[in-house]
Amino acid sequence: MIFKLNRNHLSLAKTKIAESRTNIAEKNAKSERYREQKQKIKRWNRLRNHEYNEFER
Repeated sequence: MIFKLNRNHLSLAKTKIAESRTNIAEKNAKSERYREQKQKIKRWNRLRNHEYNEFER
């Protein structure tokens, strides 16, 4: 099956590609924020545990 791509199809394909790229970028940013949040929580817990251990001594 052979069909010709007109300009409309090409622009539609370009917008689809652009949309998928922005979606990927958004997902990466979300996962990056999530990772940073987890690191903050870990750091906070480590400090809290350290203070608790100091208090126990």
